[in-house]
Amino acid sequence: MSEFMNHNQTVELTSNASELALRLQAHPNISARVLYLLYLVENTDNNCETASVAELKIVSELQKLGNDALQDWANSQEKKKLRRVINLLGCAVREKSHYIGIVCWELFK
Repeated sequence: MSEFMNHNQTVELTSNASELALRLQAHPNISARVLYLLYLVENTDNNCETASVAELKIVSELQKLGNDALQDWANSQEKKKLRRVINLLGCAVREKSHYIGIVCWELFK
């Protein structure tokens, strides 16, 4: 792929790869799925001897990747909404009950 790119495109791809690596660290399940997809594509141990076997394994892994991605998205949305509520009610929560404040704090560590 890189033999068809000019120097600027190669530099951009390298910086994108660094950003991708950093972002995948925040999503270990997605990172593991991507690594497994690469393992399947490279087929270093020759487990996928036919295209149909490779297709089944890759499609199955992509479905799992989609499920993991959707779960991470849902968790992120839940945290964003909870942060908004805490920001709106933060002072009241801290004053009313120290315990509730501790529970809220524990969610964002």
